[in-house]
Amino acid sequence: MAAAHHPGIAPTKPIRTGPSITYDAASITRVRPSVTSLTQDQKNRLVRAMLLLKAAPSPWDARFSWYDNFVWWHRKAFACEVDQAHMRPAFLPWHRQYLYMFENALREVSGDDTIAVPFWDWTDPAATRVIFSASFMGPDGDHAQNHAVLRGPFRKGKWVLKVRDPKQEDPLQYTFLSRNLGSWAGYTSLPTVAQVKAAMAAPRYDVAPYNVASPVRTSFRNAIEGWRGMSGMKCWKGMMVPVAIPGSTQPEALHNAVHMWVGGEAGPTDDRNGGTMTLNTAPNDPTFWLHHANIDRLWSLWAAAHGNAYAPRGTSIQGQSLDSAMWPWRQSGYFVSPRSVLEITPMGYAYEDAPAAKG
Repeated sequence: MAAAHHPGIAPTKPIRTGPSITYDAASITRVRPSVTSLTQDQKNRLVRAMLLLKAAPSPWDARFSWYDNFVWWHRKAFACEVDQAHMRPAFLPWHRQYLYMFENALREVSGDDTIAVPFWDWTDPAATRVIFSASFMGPDGDHAQNHAVLRGPFRKGKWVLKVRDPKQEDPLQYTFLSRNLGSWAGYTSLPTVAQVKAAMAAPRYDVAPYNVASPVRTSFRNAIEGWRGMSGMKCWKGMMVPVAIPGSTQPEALHNAVHMWVGGEAGPTDDRNGGTMTLNTAPNDPTFWLHHANIDRLWSLWAAAHGNAYAPRGTSIQGQSLDSAMWPWRQSGYFVSPRSVLEITPMGYAYEDAPAAKG
């Protein structure tokens, strides 16, 4: 089935191709810190780089700004004919490469080689307070103005959403960042240390059926991605979506739950229309990157404890086996497979072992 496309935006086409990428960094060139370790100057420099990226033309696709190209890739990854970056084994390696390229783009556009994307340990209330301050990622939305974020560097009028979901998934079509923290039923609080530890105890990277129904007691990927109460997946109006087990009321967890908590309900009534972080275009909210830095950190900790395994090694599911090409990195000049990014040390970065990072 053909994917639904944003009006006026044609399907992404390969622009550049190249050889298989091999990471072999001579040293750690960046340490991604906890947000609780950041100075105000570090926060300011990260925000400045994000704003510059939003204004810079993409080197990969002339239709977008550099930042918006990242948003488009994330949205397009849900298309039925792509079906790679979510709800399947490549969830973690796809986002590792995605975050790595975003971090490199921030450094390049700003000329600041000290920039590293910090991680948000959601189990630490102090980290959450840092994230949603007006001097960093901005606060909760104003409930009297459709939950628009009105303060901070990404406020309404300054930060404009150019790439949006199809209307069937985003009927509100807001062009401003919207948040309604903790308002979505079932997602009134952030993940706990106990929930993180339960996911970290899963003994295997992933198990059959390698989708939203993979048993979370054994599949680390599905445990951390957060799908619960799902029987499988289907193509719906051009987008891959999970299929709930009839009668299941079990809320999603961890990665998914954080998206739901940040975005919350954003419609004028309790109509299950979510804010920016609940959508396929979630990177429109800059907190997305700090959230995914934590997901990547947890994967690196799991790999250190359980071995750097990946499954499946071979599969008919496109882009999911150990040596399959992951879309759309060929556009960036690379052939990137899950094997390419199994270890972060060769990629030249590490995570701070911050006292506040309890998760």
